[in-house]
Amino acid sequence: MVGLLQEELPHLKTFATLSPLPGFSKWLSQERQITPVPYDPEILKSLAAQYLVDAKHKSGLPSDSVARFHLGNGARLEAIHTRADLSTNGQAQSHGVMVNYVYDLTEIEANHFALNELGTVATSKIVQALAEAGRSYSASGADTVDA
Repeated sequence: MVGLLQEELPHLKTFATLSPLPGFSKWLSQERQITPVPYDPEILKSLAAQYLVDAKHKSGLPSDSVARFHLGNGARLEAIHTRADLSTNGQAQSHGVMVNYVYDLTEIEANHFALNELGTVATSKIVQALAEAGRSYSASGADTVDA
């Protein structure tokens, strides 16, 4: 896909997506056992980052199918946005959270190798910090709201 776009638009060097997280809600309730959903957008971002970086599929790759696709193709997990998909489906699957993946042509091969050989998800510094915060989050005493 990036190769085709680059052929059509050779001056572009970086490509980005805005993508859903179809497995986030299920993971949040089943794996983290967090219900109701955190109301605070920063907490929700942190939990989404943890899900994308830490939750693994039986293959050892990211649990989320969309993340597995983009990260497996060498993208970097760049940013997480709350209230980005307010559709019924977006609320049900991801509590409205969406993600930017960036395909930087100078990093694709290294990102692909890191994921497939080392199990490391390429992230921006901001997303890495969010994932660390998500790991320490406990639902006790948190500001929450039913989704």
